[in-house]
Amino acid sequence: MEELLMDILPKLSIPGVLISLFLVVLRMRPVTLLTSNPIERKMLTKERNFLIKVIKLVFEAVITVVMLLLITESLFKDNNLFNQFIAITWVILLFVFFLLMMFFLEIKNKNFFNIFQNTRNKYKILLYITTLIFAISYYFLPAYFVGTQLYSEIYVEEFSLTGGVVILVAISILYLFLAIFVLMPISRIIFRFLDLGRTNPYVNDKPVYVELADGKWYIHYPVDKNLFYLADKPNFSSSTKFKFVSRDELLKQTLRI
Repeated sequence: MEELLMDILPKLSIPGVLISLFLVVLRMRPVTLLTSNPIERKMLTKERNFLIKVIKLVFEAVITVVMLLLITESLFKDNNLFNQFIAITWVILLFVFFLLMMFFLEIKNKNFFNIFQNTRNKYKILLYITTLIFAISYYFLPAYFVGTQLYSEIYVEEFSLTGGVVILVAISILYLFLAIFVLMPISRIIFRFLDLGRTNPYVNDKPVYVELADGKWYIHYPVDKNLFYLADKPNFSSSTKFKFVSRDELLKQTLRI
C-alpha cells in the first residue's frame, strides 16, 4: 500500500514533506493503536502509549471545536437571544453541578450508580437523562455566550470575506482554548461520574495484572523488547515492590483485568 501511495501522491502535486509526514503516521497504524483494548495497550511501549494519548487529545479538541461552531451557527448567531438572567442562572446551575460531582467523586469516592444504587430503575433512568442534559449544557453555554456576543457580529456588520474568515478563525482559536483548558477536563469528570467507560473496553483503561507464584503483579509497560516492568499496585506511585519479567514468561501467564 505504501508503494502505491508513493506512486500516486507525487502525481497529485502534494509537497514531499506532507507525503513523508503522512507515511510516518500510516506506518504507526493509527487505527490499530486507537482501537486497542487495555491488554493490547499494556503490550505497547511508553512512546506508543504517549502517541495514542496525543492523537486522542488532538482528535477530541478538533471535534469539540467543530461541535461548538456548529452549535453557534445553528442556534446562537442572533444577539437578541442573549438574556442576562438566563445566562447567570445557567452559569450558577452548572457550577453547582460541577461542585457536586467533585464532592461525590473526590470526597465520597462515589459515582452516579453508587449514589442511586437503591433507586428504582425508572427514576434512575430519569435522573441519568437529566444528568446527561446538564453535561451537554457545558458545551452549549460557551456557544451561547460567544455566539450571541461575538459571532452574531458577522451577521450584523458588513464584513468583507477576509474579515469574516478572520473572525471565524479567531472564534475557532477561542473555542480551542476553551476546549483544551475547560471543556475537555470537565468532560473527564463527567465521564467518571456517569461511569461511561464501565462497559467499553476501548476507553476503559483498567489495570492489567498477572497471578505469579509470589502474588498479584500489575503490568505497567515494557522497558525493551524482552522485558516488562511490573509492580505490586495498579498505581505506580503507590507501589512498594517492583520486578522485571521477560516477555516470553509474561505471555505464558493469564492476563487479567
